[in-house]
Amino acid sequence: MVLATEAAQCCASTSEARNLCSVGLSILFSEKGTIMQNSGLPKLVYGLLASVGLLYFSLSYPQLPDPMASHFNASGVATAWMPKSGFFMLILVVTLAAGVPVFVVSKSLAKLPNEKMNLANKEYWLAPERRTETLQYLGIQMGWFGCALLALLFSGLYNAVAANLRPSHTFDSTSFYVALGAFSAFIIFWLVRLLSHFARVPQQNAGS
Repeated sequence: MVLATEAAQCCASTSEARNLCSVGLSILFSEKGTIMQNSGLPKLVYGLLASVGLLYFSLSYPQLPDPMASHFNASGVATAWMPKSGFFMLILVVTLAAGVPVFVVSKSLAKLPNEKMNLANKEYWLAPERRTETLQYLGIQMGWFGCALLALLFSGLYNAVAANLRPSHTFDSTSFYVALGAFSAFIIFWLVRLLSHFARVPQQNAGS
């Protein structure tokens, strides 16, 4: 009897944890989720990624050979080299490039006339009373794209630096492919979410 009671309590607690997890995920990924729809969060995440990445690369700089391996084949064998100062210039360029979707695209979209925006149901979404909210949504989604892109690029650069710190100078291709797979999965989710958002028009406003 005691075992049955404990088992029931365990099942109940497990079910409750599952429900809490489901609620948390629904809030995180829902259209009005406070996390995914926080306009400042992508900028914060980008800033943290950039700061941590640049700090790591700066601390690694003195330990790297000069020139350093900068290109690798599918087996992880180095096939090209470059001065490490040039490699670190590349890191800065990559960091700035990934910041364009986060900081620049949303402002550029605001300047585009409605006719030049390729958006499903744009008559509804770009109506004067909704245009600001729609552009904010697009800016947030582009911000998350920029964060994911920076994470992928930093993964490749990190593995390149790690390869140069190894005596064999071999690149960990498996690790990078895992990161590439995660990025691809994110992009699929991101695109589906973005397209489905604009494909739907709230029923009560379908005629407006």
